[in-house]
Amino acid sequence: MSSFNTNEAAAVSCINLEADPADLLSQIRDLFTRLGIDGRTLALTHQGGTYRVSCSEDTFVVYRTNCDIGGNHHVPGWPVCLVDRDNVFQEPTSQHTGGDHCNCGIGLKEWLHMVEQHKVNDMKSDPVK
Repeated sequence: MSSFNTNEAAAVSCINLEADPADLLSQIRDLFTRLGIDGRTLALTHQGGTYRVSCSEDTFVVYRTNCDIGGNHHVPGWPVCLVDRDNVFQEPTSQHTGGDHCNCGIGLKEWLHMVEQHKVNDMKSDPVK
C-alpha cells in the first residue's frame, strides 16, 4: 500500500465535477491511485446505511447495501452514485425529509470526501472479493 501525505488531503477539491464523464472518471481513478486504494472496495457508513465504494478502470460506484430484513429484503442493494465513461448518476442530494427513506442525501463530491477521509483516518477496511 502506498504512503499517504497531507498534501493529498486536498485531492477531492481539485477534481472538476463539471468535466465530461470520461474525464471525471479518470480524475476519480487518479484519486484512488494517489490514496493507495485502487482495486479495493471500501465499506463506508452514512446515516446508518452501509455502502460499498469502488473504482475500476471502467466505473466508480457507490452501492447501498440493503441490510434491512424487513419489507425490501429481496433487494440486495442499489447504486446511489455511479460514474462511467458516458454517464454520471447521483441520487437526488436533498436531505431526507421523510418521503424517501432510501435517499442517501449526498452527491458525488461528498462521497469522494468520505473516501478521502476514510484514508486519512486510516480506518480498517477489508477488501471485498
